[in-house]
Amino acid sequence: MEQTCKGGSDAPDNGGEGGNPHFFVSNEHFDFKKVEVDDPKITGAQIAESVGAHPVTDYVVMRHLKNGELQTLRPTELVHLKEGKPCWFFVIKGSEIYRFVVGELSMEWPCGTILGKHIKLLARADIDDVLVFDRPEGERIIENEEYVDLRQEGVEKLRIRKKPKLIRVIYNHDREYFLEPRIYTTQELFAKFGVANGYLLDLVNDSGLHELVPDEKVLIVEGMEFASHPPRGRSS
Repeated sequence: MEQTCKGGSDAPDNGGEGGNPHFFVSNEHFDFKKVEVDDPKITGAQIAESVGAHPVTDYVVMRHLKNGELQTLRPTELVHLKEGKPCWFFVIKGSEIYRFVVGELSMEWPCGTILGKHIKLLARADIDDVLVFDRPEGERIIENEEYVDLRQEGVEKLRIRKKPKLIRVIYNHDREYFLEPRIYTTQELFAKFGVANGYLLDLVNDSGLHELVPDEKVLIVEGMEFASHPPRGRSS
């Protein structure tokens, strides 16, 4: 079967126009290498051979599709390189394929583990976006340098949460803080502002000061102002 390449991973080169047909190929560490060829029609075996992967049967060749999904290529499967639209491939030694899902994307990977930052790259997400691991006990945030173990029973399910836009609030008249726009409890705001032990926290509004009580919930919006103070009747 022959496939036409229409783009792929975010490698550090956009392919440009003109020149020899070429593609990018990487190992499991995401070390991409540019390979130029004479014939725009290449097979999975030729992709493996371009990086010295011998014997080919010991390696998995995968194509990074434009939508972010990964697709395993057979040694005889043809890919047609189009001018100005380079393809991205992975050639990785291994005999097993581990499947996982990122949002609506179906992924395949021939290694038992993969870094969070590499999952983001495959899913075409921003490095600062949040990678969430959905577990039976609840969601867990995966850090960029944290490995995800794909060898567990079943298909691991992850998702990308876009990096929240931060908004500016003022604390104690002139100190700026940038917080995620959401509902905070009084205790969370104490922690964010580093309020001194024994002090109280006021929300400054048009009608004056509103003292926040424990467990009170406050929706944070742009330009809010807060101030801390010792309990009334005590000097600071």
